[in-house]
Amino acid sequence: MRISLSMLPPRTEFRGLFFLIFGCVSFSGFFYAAIISKFLPPSDNALISAVQNDRLHCCR
Repeated sequence: MRISLSMLPPRTEFRGLFFLIFGCVSFSGFFYAAIISKFLPPSDNALISAVQNDRLHCCR
């Protein structure tokens, strides 16, 4: 049985779009923090500077 979009309530489409956008924003933020920020020059902004200087520390 196939479900057509006309059978789904409008909220389902909104939730799907919301989760898709949320996932893209989350991935972009992680990609910036993990990779891109390391290659940028030092920033005067405290938050961006903290992300740039972040290092992985192993717990004992």
